[in-house]
Amino acid sequence: MKLWDLCQSQSGTSAYEQAQNLQQLITAADGVALKLAIPGMKMIMNRLFGFGANPRLPIMPISKDKGDAVMSHPDLQILLAF
Repeated sequence: MKLWDLCQSQSGTSAYEQAQNLQQLITAADGVALKLAIPGMKMIMNRLFGFGANPRLPIMPISKDKGDAVMSHPDLQILLAF
């Protein structure tokens, strides 16, 4: 929503630069998430919002260690802090 709001803003160069910076953060975090596929997205959604953690069979969930590594990834942490 923040990116959408910045893109719709009439504030000029400042809003445009903020939108570009936010888009770069989103792209970097998306690169992390894409490598995880469905199991990784399920894990992220579970940890952030409490949704079910396990994907439907035959897809197996990712390990806790891998999930911890993903959640502590700098690109994802920057986006979550934004």
